[in-house]
Amino acid sequence: MIHRWLAAAAFLVLPSSLIAQGSERYAVALLGQLMRSATTVGQSRSAFDGVLVGAEGRFVLRRLSADFTYTQGSISASAGGTASRDVVDGRLSLGVRPAGWLWLRFGPHARGFVINGVTQRWVMWEARARADASLAGPNLRAYAELWGVLSGTIANLNDPFDSGRGGEAGVLWIAPRFPLHARLAYSVERQNLGRGARFDTVEGVTLAVGIGRAK
Repeated sequence: MIHRWLAAAAFLVLPSSLIAQGSERYAVALLGQLMRSATTVGQSRSAFDGVLVGAEGRFVLRRLSADFTYTQGSISASAGGTASRDVVDGRLSLGVRPAGWLWLRFGPHARGFVINGVTQRWVMWEARARADASLAGPNLRAYAELWGVLSGTIANLNDPFDSGRGGEAGVLWIAPRFPLHARLAYSVERQNLGRGARFDTVEGVTLAVGIGRAK
């Protein structure tokens, strides 16, 4: 785990001249996320809240892109109980830009919940579409992203995976004179399991700050 944070820190202290090479096509950031995970089975509902921290990055080459996000942390029962669970979340996607305002992406999304010493592993293959537009000149932009799960598997859970979808909306600020950026976003996703017997939702409020201007 420590080596991941060292790698992220190394990216953030790289000279801006190196990051800016290639028309500033690189962007890396550290992020924090307020996360809520809820499970509904019939009339029963349980929810967990907590903070995740991690890193994200992007590489853009003309109309192609590669993106990654990694977060981890712990979430606790919202009702104030003592139950808690560790969370690890990672996503990798490859994308293409058919228009200046539109990105289409595809890739795996893995999430693990450690519950009573057992890791519940989710692996979902997602197709994503993201559109953005200027809010106030080129330095402040708004974006919206929608995705659907093409296939999914869950280890150490009896209910089979049925379907999933989600969305995210946010704003991106890019410094006018330096390769710095900040992102604030809200996301929500829902997975249906057990042929409609159960559904899980995950909500997040994310703040990311980093270097680079690849949008």
